[in-house]
Amino acid sequence: MNKSEFISGIKSLNKQSSWQEIQDYLLFDMKKLAILNKSELESKKDYFKNSQITLEYKDEKTEFINNWLRYKIATKLRLYTTLFDCDTTELVKTVLFESLITKVDSLQYNGNRGFIVNDEINLESDTMHSFATTFNSFLREILNYVEPNWIENYIRKYNLTKPNEIYRDIYFLENINRWYEEMNSRDKSIYEALQKFAVHSHTIGNFIMVPKGYNAGRYLRTCDYWDLTLIDLKKIISQDNCNLDYKWYAKKYYLFNLERYFKKSMSEYTIEENESILLFENHSFQHKKPIGEEVKEFANNVTSLISDRGLSILIKINPTLQDNKAVRMSLVES
Repeated sequence: MNKSEFISGIKSLNKQSSWQEIQDYLLFDMKKLAILNKSELESKKDYFKNSQITLEYKDEKTEFINNWLRYKIATKLRLYTTLFDCDTTELVKTVLFESLITKVDSLQYNGNRGFIVNDEINLESDTMHSFATTFNSFLREILNYVEPNWIENYIRKYNLTKPNEIYRDIYFLENINRWYEEMNSRDKSIYEALQKFAVHSHTIGNFIMVPKGYNAGRYLRTCDYWDLTLIDLKKIISQDNCNLDYKWYAKKYYLFNLERYFKKSMSEYTIEENESILLFENHSFQHKKPIGEEVKEFANNVTSLISDRGLSILIKINPTLQDNKAVRMSLVES
């Protein structure tokens, strides 16, 4: 699906549209846009000679974590026909553009990630909630008892002399289903919550605009958790030397469909005055990554938040969806 088809499809939805028709856009996975380059795949086949994996996208509900691993492997090996990144695809940028264009005087693209608002404000696209951070942390936690020697095992299997990220991810993809079967009941339920998060991780509700340049240092400060990101942005905005992009963002944060991320009304309080919700209890800069049951709490919360925000974006692009019965029911339930 190209960007024109996606936007025209959203605009064609109406108050009679079924929930499934709406979900076709709400849950569209941007990873589906990545096309494997067969000649590149052939040239790097040695990476896969000792494994049975496939890098083709699969639509089954149990495959979304596997699809994320496939995407990471193919991206690192540059196996796609273009240099592919979900949050800089034309489709994502077009959706963000369409959801904002009627709310500002002027908006135009500027480079790979960038947008210029009103000829002076520079923004860039970014992913709100990182799947990688939490999943990788959880996986290492369960591997402590499922396969304690996994590093030595994959080094030996692939005839390596030292750890290697690409072979590590290939090993993860090859064994993740087996590890799931060997998890205890608590960790299986956490994994299943992460599987639902993976369904939403590259959908329209998980992409946003941020001040230009912010993305570069975001992980070091926040590990790419959006609640910590909002606190971090507030700190930057409060500084005297804060640039114009951040000052504009502070005043216009209500434009970015963040209603459920704050405790107070966005129409009545500035970002400096408002307080962001925490994605799991006791989340802080001293305790950035969830552990144990916190992972399940986090995954359930962000899945709901991404879905609701995606729906808000659809309504911005097509306001008639406010009168759709399925949409109204979803908003009430949230």
